[in-house]
Amino acid sequence: METYNHKMKILILLGFTISFLATSCGTKKINFIPLEKFNRYDSLDSENGKIIYHKSDHYIVEHFRGFKQSESAIDSFVNTLGVQKFKKVSDYNIVFYKASDKTSLKNLSENPRDLVRYSQENDLILIYSWVKGKYLGKTRWKNGEIFSPVNDIVIEQ
Repeated sequence: METYNHKMKILILLGFTISFLATSCGTKKINFIPLEKFNRYDSLDSENGKIIYHKSDHYIVEHFRGFKQSESAIDSFVNTLGVQKFKKVSDYNIVFYKASDKTSLKNLSENPRDLVRYSQENDLILIYSWVKGKYLGKTRWKNGEIFSPVNDIVIEQ
């Protein structure tokens, strides 16, 4: 009987330890860091004399845990930005990169070319796009290539 009580105490203690570790070592909340240095607002003249405006905003996503775990949090963040205010912009993109040693605010401040040389090939994860205020959709990227939506359009020549 004493051995049984001893085993129960050990199991209860083990259960509390696992519970504590699970809650204290829980996943970190996703954080969005604006890359204001790389945001763009450009204009150019079109053939018919109309001015075309392009805007893009860039963010680093800290604690990105893959699309299944993180995409809904990114969607929610995009919805808080109030993109309707850009209806007069011809096209607008919100670009997200997962955080890494090279794709960090500190590194990109010191080495801005790393955004093109490294981040776009390795850490680009999502681009949300609008044209004339209408949402076109989002493009998922992995290792510098689009993997969703899959473009299966065949153009015959």
